[in-house]
Amino acid sequence: MFKNIVPDDGAALQALVAFIITFAVFSMIMLRAWHMRREDSDHMSSLPLEDDSETHHTS
Repeated sequence: MFKNIVPDDGAALQALVAFIITFAVFSMIMLRAWHMRREDSDHMSSLPLEDDSETHHTS
């Protein structure tokens, strides 16, 4: 009788799984950042975001 009133199609389980996966990925990224050596952090901060040859456009 209550099956028709409160449908349980697994949406709550999907939301829980999505939250767990997102939390796990976020946690791994934060742990990697916290345990990174200072030299690695300085090296990554000095890397260019784009290659210079791609940013020069001729008109």
